[in-house]
Amino acid sequence: MSEKRIYTGSAITIQHLASLMEEHEIPVIIKNPSESARLAGFGSLPNGVELYVNAENEEKALQVVAAFEKEHLSAN
Repeated sequence: MSEKRIYTGSAITIQHLASLMEEHEIPVIIKNPSESARLAGFGSLPNGVELYVNAENEEKALQVVAAFEKEHLSAN
């Protein structure tokens, strides 16, 4: 199965979204190049954490992301 990146953001935001995905029974993969770079002794940007889902769950996951953005980002 192929993975689809559905969101990129801070580690805190990604953890929150991952929790929401779990509530909707959508398995996720979190890729954190910042943490990998830190462990290797390199620097990187802190807002580059990526959230992936299987292609079969992409549409449902994007609906969860849209609801999250509407609730949390429209207040700004």
